[in-house]
Amino acid sequence: MKKLSLVLVTSAVLMATGCTHHYVIDATSCSFKENAPKNNISVGLILSEELKTAGWQKEFMGDHFVMDLGDQFAEVSRCVAKVAFASVLEASNKPGIQGQVDAYLIAKVSKISRTMGATAFGRSDLSVVFEWRFEDKDGKLIWVDTIHAKGTSATGNIFSHKKEAKKQGQMMMEDLMNQSHHAISNAVEIKRFVASVK
Repeated sequence: MKKLSLVLVTSAVLMATGCTHHYVIDATSCSFKENAPKNNISVGLILSEELKTAGWQKEFMGDHFVMDLGDQFAEVSRCVAKVAFASVLEASNKPGIQGQVDAYLIAKVSKISRTMGATAFGRSDLSVVFEWRFEDKDGKLIWVDTIHAKGTSATGNIFSHKKEAKKQGQMMMEDLMNQSHHAISNAVEIKRFVASVK
């Protein structure tokens, strides 16, 4: 009887402890041509520690779900900046490169969210609200834009939920990269600023 009680207590503790599920998102490759025309200025790309450690997490029925996204946000930001500008100097903050660049391109993660379907086949969306700011070397705002990027797939079951989450993450990063490239490349305010720099 004591042995049975011990087994029951141990099982209850294990069930109450729960598990941590880590979703791993592959690095996003830069799909733009490096030899495309660039804005001929030097830009400081500001990637804060907050951006580089950004991620999504959720507690559900005793389990902890974690998706680290900071490295991928940083890679997307580097890709977009290096394709758009002739010279890019990366830093965590502006004081670190003050006086070395013509302007600053500041990337910021404003919000990360994920919806879950009611069943394994239900739709699940992973989305990010991402802000871009372009400032002159004195900190004057030249241009700002907000990108809403999203990746969608099935929610998945106990066997497939990690694969589906990975798919959502990769789709979201590609969407973010494409939208960001389009926004920066077509920003009239940036073009005017570049033309004014001697």
